Amino acid sequence: MKKVILFTILCFSISFSGKAQSIDALDERNGYKDFKIGDSFEKYNGKLIFRDYLKNDSNTPTYLVKQEFLYSDLFGYKIKAITLTFKANKLIMIDIWLKEIVPEGVVWSFNADDFTNITNQFKSLFGDQKYGMFNDDNGTNMMMIWKGKKVELWVKFVFRGTMEGGHYIKVTVVDAPMLNRSSSDF
Repeated sequence: MKKVILFTILCFSISFSGKAQSIDALDERNGYKDFKIGDSFEKYNGKLIFRDYLKNDSNTPTYLVKQEFLYSDLFGYKIKAITLTFKANKLIMIDIWLKEIVPEGVVWSFNADDFTNITNQFKSLFGDQKYGMFNDDNGTNMMMIWKGKKVELWVKFVFRGTMEGGHYIKVTVVDAPMLNRSSSDF
C-alpha cells in the first residue's frame, strides 16, 4: 500500500513540475525579445516610423518598427508588423501583428485553431489566463488575457469573414500599472 501511495505522489509531483511557468515569468520577461516595457524612446532611435497616436492622444505616440528590425516569427507564425506605443518617453505597449503565408487563391486562412495554438503556447509559458470573448456586428473577436503585476499579455483574434484585411491575430504586451492608471486610454 505504501508503494502505491508513494507512486501516486511521485506521479503528481512529475505532472506538476512539467506544467507551465507562473504568471511571474510574464513580469520577468517584461516585453518581447529586445522590446521591453519601460524602455526609453531613445533606445529605438532610427528603428521606428511614426504611425499615429493612441486614441488620438498626442501624449501617446505609436511607431511602426522598421522591417529590418522585425523578428521573423512568433511560435511559427510570421510577424507582419510590430508597433510600439510610448507615454512620457517610456514604452508602455508592444503590439505584434501576425500573418500566415496564404496559399494562392485563398482570401484568408487564420482560424480558431491558430488562435488556440498560439494561446496554448502562452499557457505553457505563463499558466492559465483570464478569458474573454465578444462578438460585434461585423464578425467575431476572441481574446485571452494574462495579468501580471507589471505587464499584461493580450492575444486577440479578429475574424470578419471574407472582408479584405478583416482578420488577424494580434499579441499585445502592455504596462499594467499604466493601464490601471489610465484604463480609458486603451
